[in-house]
Amino acid sequence: MLDKLTAKIANRILGQPHTLLCRFPSGLSTYGQKELKTIITSFESPGKYPCQLTQGPNQTCLVENIDFRQALELVARTATARHIYIEIASRHVGSFAELNELFSKIAWQHYLCKTQEYGVHVDSRQSKLYHEAKIRDALSKKLDASGYQQNSTERAIDIFVDQEKNRCRVFLSFSGSHLYKRGFKTSYQTKAPLNENIAAALCRELPLEPVDIIYNPFAGSGTFATEQAMIISQVAPLLLRNESFSFEAQDWFPTKSLSFITRKLGTHLKASPKIICVEKDQKQSAELEENLDAFDAKLSLDLDFEVKTADAFLETFDGLLGKNLRLLINPPYGIRLSKSRQNDLFIERLAEYIEAIAKVCGKMDGICLFPKAVGADRLRSLLGNYVSKTIGINQGGQHVIAIYLDKQ
Repeated sequence: MLDKLTAKIANRILGQPHTLLCRFPSGLSTYGQKELKTIITSFESPGKYPCQLTQGPNQTCLVENIDFRQALELVARTATARHIYIEIASRHVGSFAELNELFSKIAWQHYLCKTQEYGVHVDSRQSKLYHEAKIRDALSKKLDASGYQQNSTERAIDIFVDQEKNRCRVFLSFSGSHLYKRGFKTSYQTKAPLNENIAAALCRELPLEPVDIIYNPFAGSGTFATEQAMIISQVAPLLLRNESFSFEAQDWFPTKSLSFITRKLGTHLKASPKIICVEKDQKQSAELEENLDAFDAKLSLDLDFEVKTADAFLETFDGLLGKNLRLLINPPYGIRLSKSRQNDLFIERLAEYIEAIAKVCGKMDGICLFPKAVGADRLRSLLGNYVSKTIGINQGGQHVIAIYLDKQ
């Protein structure tokens, strides 16, 4: 039973519509918004308000007029968003005096616990308050004086101040740490691992049709395979995450609503196709097997998977004969970023490898990632009619092309 003050706070926060700001991987905002549209038209929890999507600053997306409980569900279900913030203040600000007044009027104690560390990010555009460092310092000074501790680590609760012209909007991290961290991986030792939300956004562009085998050569830590399995099996990322929501420690937080959402999402789980991963490096292969075991243990899907410690190019394809195949390829870090003749030979060999798989399986579709600077166009040309489309993304500072494969 909530005391009167807590009940009043809960009614004020939970009983009004909110605005969320969603960040996606670079180049994938359009695809992330497609996922959000799917979620807001199929909420499990009823809402009081008709929420809508609008374009936010710097390729972000705003979800406006959303019920708090539906905001919980959106965070629980999105696989493509990197971070989600909730707006806690918005007003006209034309001077630093007005900015400090805004910061002072925010009831920070309703959102932040003294045990939670915070970080501040600022974006100022077309404003008299163009000095982002001064805005950050003004907010940090206010919070430090109130007993909150600043920290720049990923585990800190992120506060985002968006100053555009004379409008200042303050957002607080809703999702806690970065959403791409699903929570089941035992370690992150693989070189240049593919971020989970990038893999999810790319895999969501593949057709939802029967798949017999998810085939993942050059598997690394298994990100491509597990994200594809999550989509087919209708796994909401919340069911995997260890991290809590930013406000879960607050007395007003609707714990029962979160439990309801979790239970409902758990009822939609479906069986996953068989997963075959091939990884040459023995240490990475061992890590991969641990990750797949942990993934299965979290969900109890009775996952059928096989990890082969082998050179993918030397593998035979007997088990793929006549199967409907989902082929997911993110080639080795060292080779794919090389500009030497070795890279040219690798591209030719990779194209031949994909063609060989296409000849033995039934239907085949999938994705092959390759950096534009070192031969993506050449690979696309060699694959010819097997290419259905391409998407440009940014991965680890590299302009990478996602080449979509299709063989009927």
